[in-house]
Amino acid sequence: MNDDEECAARQIVRHVCVALKRYLEAHLCIKAENLRRTQFRETGGQLEPVLPPAKVSTEHLFRLCEV
Repeated sequence: MNDDEECAARQIVRHVCVALKRYLEAHLCIKAENLRRTQFRETGGQLEPVLPPAKVSTEHLFRLCEV
């Protein structure tokens, strides 16, 4: 394998890892929102529908998981 092929392979791996990270962040955001809705429903509260943001920061994920 020459240097160009190795560089291309590393770039593919990096892109796959970033895509997987974004997928998992979005999935975690949706799960946290569903849990929050379930807890509100059980306590009889009213909740406005909220869509997860397109880009999720690490701080936002931690805030969602503090439910």
